[in-house]
Amino acid sequence: MNIPSSVRATVLSMLSQSNALGQTAGGPVVGWIGNRISIRASLVVAAVLLSPVIYVYGKAMRKR
Repeated sequence: MNIPSSVRATVLSMLSQSNALGQTAGGPVVGWIGNRISIRASLVVAAVLLSPVIYVYGKAMRKR
């Protein structure tokens, strides 16, 4: 809210594009694992793929 609108628009656009790229790259793989192995295995793989978010969130919280 406290940043210029041009910067905010760029950041939001980058977030949306990286989200779409991640879904395109990871979604079919996780779906294939769920289809071939089990839903439980696909949930584990999805959790592993999302685990870097914990590191990034921790770094952001330490900066505050």
